[in-house]
Amino acid sequence: MKTLALHTLAAAAVAFAGSAQAQLVINGGFETGDFSGWTESGVIGTMYGVDTAGPHQGNYSAFFGASTPAAWISQAVATTAGQAYRISFWFDRSPQTTSGLFSVTFGGAQVFNDPGTTFAFGLVTVNVVANSSSSELRFAANNNSDFYTLDSVSVTAVPEPAPAALLAAGLAAMALWRRRKA
Repeated sequence: MKTLALHTLAAAAVAFAGSAQAQLVINGGFETGDFSGWTESGVIGTMYGVDTAGPHQGNYSAFFGASTPAAWISQAVATTAGQAYRISFWFDRSPQTTSGLFSVTFGGAQVFNDPGTTFAFGLVTVNVVANSSSSELRFAANNNSDFYTLDSVSVTAVPEPAPAALLAAGLAAMALWRRRKA
């Protein structure tokens, strides 16, 4: 019984140790006070940047305002082809109007496009599958009269369910063994 319990405990430790996911984005909260880690493109230096006006978390957030064509920031993220990833970020459109563009792409595919109904600082979460060993994460925006705010950008690998299944199987085997012994 002790041996089975120790093996089950070891399996649980392995399962939970694998569940911690590494953050793949550099400076996703813009806490350096600038776009360090990001590449700036498009209309550079006009009505977008990093400031302290309204972060969701921490001291800084990125903002995008009136610019045509769009300005964008991007970052190459190390990925594994075929692996699932979770992209999350906090997004605000203020004041609430329907003009402008806010689009997110990952690995060349659009994964989010602001429908014009976003509420103040809403969490956006998108699950994607990488198709190469490096995937570009890009936020593109232009807004004719308002500002978009972006904060707490995160990309993490989605854990595979195998460790949880292994733990469940171990616990079930232990329960069955205890029943037979009784």
